Amino acid sequence: FNRETLETLNPGLVHCALSGYGQTGPKRLRSGHDINYVSSTGAFSASGTKERPVMTWPPTADYASAQQSVVAILGALLARSRPGPRQGKGAYLDISLAESMLAWQAWGMTAAGEGEALGREQNLLNGGAACYQFYATKDDRFISLGALEAHFWANFCNAVERPDWIARQFDPLPQSDMIDAVADTIAAHPREHWEGILVDADCCYHAVLDYAEAAADAQVQERGMIDGGVLFPATIDGAAPSKRTPVRDVDVQTALALWGEP
Repeated sequence: FNRETLETLNPGLVHCALSGYGQTGPKRLRSGHDINYVSSTGAFSASGTKERPVMTWPPTADYASAQQSVVAILGALLARSRPGPRQGKGAYLDISLAESMLAWQAWGMTAAGEGEALGREQNLLNGGAACYQFYATKDDRFISLGALEAHFWANFCNAVERPDWIARQFDPLPQSDMIDAVADTIAAHPREHWEGILVDADCCYHAVLDYAEAAADAQVQERGMIDGGVLFPATIDGAAPSKRTPVRDVDVQTALALWGEP
């Protein structure tokens, strides 16, 4: 079925066409996967290490385009149901994985338009600063530090007994020497040591967890986010949405009865 046929059969149909690069343009028939779509947006020029980009996980363009599709479909359904020029009318939604990721590059695109290059490890938030960084521990684990604000950075420096670092938070980027100094300090002890010191230091710290650790995390358990899988990440009036098992096999009459049809 093409677009015109579907619209003839059901003028109120909301038709979402999700593709790699969109339904028009020179790349419309070009094959690709997540790594290619993200590559087309400029994002990889500002992420990773100086030596090379780093693949994103989970596949970001897949998730971004899925969310964009949901938002667009809901908008079309709302417009169809409300008084106005689109009441009763369907919509044809052309959504691409590449453009969904491109929409997330507003910061980088704005900077580029103003002549500012967001090269890898050159920015406060992409690896250029000591206060916003991953660090390896003695037991080959990692911690994350997000002490962007001055008081968080001061709390971290005091917790690791290096108050002399406080004044260096906003040294010129990239802060290679400062990053190396912090890395040496963190590498001197296992992750559990830093967990005991930094959790209560109020410095925007968190251990880098693996999936098993994340599932067992006290916060996740308290909030009930894992139940045979990861649940919907929102509560409604203080309660999680009810969980329903997907229908696997049902005949037409049963389906109509479930939908309330006679």
